[in-house]
Amino acid sequence: MRKVKLDQNCQICDDKAIGRNFNAITCESCKAFFRRYALKNKKIICASNGNCKITADTRKLCQKCRLDKCFSVGMKKEFIRTVEENENRRKLIEDNRIKRKQNSDQRSDSFDSSISPSTLSFTSDLTIEYDSINEIIDSSVGLSDEELEQQIMDIEDLDQNRSVNHKLLDYNIVNKMMANKITPIYTSIVDYQGFNELEANRLSELTNALNILNYPILLSNNVIKLKSVEQMFKYSKNKFEEFIIDMIRFTKKLNGFQNTCPDDQWALVKYGGMDFFGIRNTRFFDKETGNFVLTLDEENTIIFDIDLFQLKQFLDYPKLFKQVLNKLLIESSHDQFVMDLLTAIILFNPNRPKLEHRVNIRYEQQLYIYLLQRYLYQKFKSDFETKSKLQNLMIMLNDIQMISEIQRTLALSEFRHYLQDYGPLAKEIYGLSS
Repeated sequence: MRKVKLDQNCQICDDKAIGRNFNAITCESCKAFFRRYALKNKKIICASNGNCKITADTRKLCQKCRLDKCFSVGMKKEFIRTVEENENRRKLIEDNRIKRKQNSDQRSDSFDSSISPSTLSFTSDLTIEYDSINEIIDSSVGLSDEELEQQIMDIEDLDQNRSVNHKLLDYNIVNKMMANKITPIYTSIVDYQGFNELEANRLSELTNALNILNYPILLSNNVIKLKSVEQMFKYSKNKFEEFIIDMIRFTKKLNGFQNTCPDDQWALVKYGGMDFFGIRNTRFFDKETGNFVLTLDEENTIIFDIDLFQLKQFLDYPKLFKQVLNKLLIESSHDQFVMDLLTAIILFNPNRPKLEHRVNIRYEQQLYIYLLQRYLYQKFKSDFETKSKLQNLMIMLNDIQMISEIQRTLALSEFRHYLQDYGPLAKEIYGLSS
């Protein structure tokens, strides 16, 4: 288990804690003591009839009272692995790492990349400083491997009840979607009194940066009801190019993004752009009518129904699209702060093709997942409800990625000719650059 710096004390002896071990917050000494004695059947006797006070100074004087205290604070001997179990687990982790690498290589081969990162004039000093991120994450309590494994299994069980029936989808689409699947690593929250200064700074940075993309939702003097896909592409092409430019401006305001190398910056924008739009476009979706309402400028607003996106290869696509958007709005409770954090989570997806520093990207994503978890707890004041809501939101992000993959494969094969007049950035996002 990764040791973390904590401003907390061991629940057994009150010494400086290193993290969560066997389901309790412990120091290194009590962790080792529990591993050594919890599985022994030898009867231990206390000379003081079980009334010893266990502290950092007295913890070695009475094994019985120390072990009793370990169990009383919730430590579980079932979490202790044997040498053989440890070896099997290391082998399983290595096998999964190899599989992920193979999947990543396959995804990389399937994408086009003709525009260099310099096209967007990204700047980076190539120095990744994670001190403040470390402080935020280290201020929480790390989960044991056993608890983390159980939570991931719970998430995978939840995935079986997704809002979308994958059996209806093309096999290649499902494969790509699952390869990009977002799985949160839960962190035990100890401080429920609000965000600390570092967390607040991160959240403020995100919300301020996203002001660029908070377009007004207004009905201009000239409201145009679109009646065909051709009209939709014609009227929205300039707005879509503007959206991509604003997305890039948004990323430049995030220190975590700027501390990423230029090649990775470009990969996150190019391969994550459509997922990003899927999240932000919920602002323009009217779930009562099933229409998108998009203000082009001060004089013109367009309204179009998702039903315009009829696909010959997938007739239920408009219905599926509406279903995903509606459920995302319900799960987020129309909370713009939740949507902003989901935007950052989907931006920093470490499973994008052609990333050079996936660990760094994953670190950023897990930070925003942690901040979302913190925010949800402030709303619900319940661990169970917070975890359930977070799981559902992650499932919805995966469904947004599925919609994007359908657009990237099936929709583009039917609507490609409409996109020829789009700008260079839009073509790059859609994989149409020559």
